[in-house]
Amino acid sequence: DLKSFDPVGAWTIMQGTLVSPTNGEARTIGIAQTYGDVYAMLNARVSLGRLPNRADDQPGAARVAVLTHEFWVQSFGGNSDVVGTATLPITRTESALIIGVLAPETTLPGASADAWLHEVLEPSDYAWGRSGHGMFVIGRLTSSVTLEQARAEIAALQKRWGERYAGQHSTGLDGHSLHVEHIR
Repeated sequence: DLKSFDPVGAWTIMQGTLVSPTNGEARTIGIAQTYGDVYAMLNARVSLGRLPNRADDQPGAARVAVLTHEFWVQSFGGNSDVVGTATLPITRTESALIIGVLAPETTLPGASADAWLHEVLEPSDYAWGRSGHGMFVIGRLTSSVTLEQARAEIAALQKRWGERYAGQHSTGLDGHSLHVEHIR
């Protein structure tokens, strides 16, 4: 349990295929799978519809997604009717209800995605073990913690992981690094 950060949000990037309802063309799109308080952390705003909320985290809730403004205009012709009625295909058998369109200035740091798919992490999601890596995490320092204290906490976490999961989270393995950076 991290004590230095509250709230915390995260995302991963995957690719999907979308057939545009306006022109019938298939295209590969970037989908950000979002977790936790990523919307609050990024000060995300919508120009149409709404952002995911706690009700979307409840068992049995429909999967929901928001579109980037540019993607909405390019793929849906800026049609406001897609919000609340259209779905974003995720796999051949799964889709998510489009609940909003992000304001043009809302972006993910260092990532490109056409749609943001709201996800809820459950313990069963870890059944595949510790082989899935590639999550980007963002958190706000709690008021009583300095940047150096947060870095020390993250270093201690990575050390514990290196001991507990030898060979899977050791410092120095490609793609297994944790960094604490100041952003504004």
